[in-house]
Amino acid sequence: MRRAVVGGCALGLASGWNIANTGAVAGQLADSYGVALATVGLFTTALFVTHLLMQIPGGWASDRFGPRRMGLLGLALIGVGNAIALAESLPALAIATRALMGIGTGLAFVAGSDYVRAAGGSPFAQGLYGGVGIGGGGLALVAVPEAESVVGWRAPFVTALAVAGIAFLALLVSPRDTSQHRRHEAHVPPSALFADSRLYRSAALHATSFGLSVVLGNWVVTLLVRGGGEAKGTAGAVGALTLLLGIVTRPLGGWILRHRPE
Repeated sequence: MRRAVVGGCALGLASGWNIANTGAVAGQLADSYGVALATVGLFTTALFVTHLLMQIPGGWASDRFGPRRMGLLGLALIGVGNAIALAESLPALAIATRALMGIGTGLAFVAGSDYVRAAGGSPFAQGLYGGVGIGGGGLALVAVPEAESVVGWRAPFVTALAVAGIAFLALLVSPRDTSQHRRHEAHVPPSALFADSRLYRSAALHATSFGLSVVLGNWVVTLLVRGGGEAKGTAGAVGALTLLLGIVTRPLGGWILRHRPE
């Protein structure tokens, strides 16, 4: 189970990295692409539109073909998208490739959660997965500004490509999918899925916590640099705390759920 948790968390890390990697150097990207900051914000929007659209299809695919297999596919799409984005600093290219990455992060994020759960992961392990996923964005806030000093505007994509490659290798050596992973015979009709009121409560909680983290993660560095006069490295480190603390608080939530389910 331990290797499965590591492999699942690698999927979460790679997905989370792409959430905040462009926001970490939004000002520099705006200058390099010759666009306003609002346009750089669209780089994240493009990713999240396809990420959102892939949640239900990604869950179905994970049930049908196995979460490890779908996770590897998601990481491959993330890698391809970031590799293409390196070609030239064109806004249209960035938006298109970010949309492709969103398909990959959507597949990888759902598959990672399912992979950890199917391997017998406890609520704590599920919380750890969620914490590493959101913490990946925090790590990007620290690393990408430093990488930008070396590779320029390509830093978000170079670092994301490296993280996706490491995650791919970690998942390759993780346990293969078993027949228990493929539960498509227990298919739930869409009508029953959308009629379950419990999902809407969970969705509201997720949108509030995760959504706010994404907004903060993508703009906090720019705010601290341009509004507070902080160095980009300092701003990245401070901004990372908005996401990195999730590595502690999300597993803590799982522990509380396990020991105090009432």
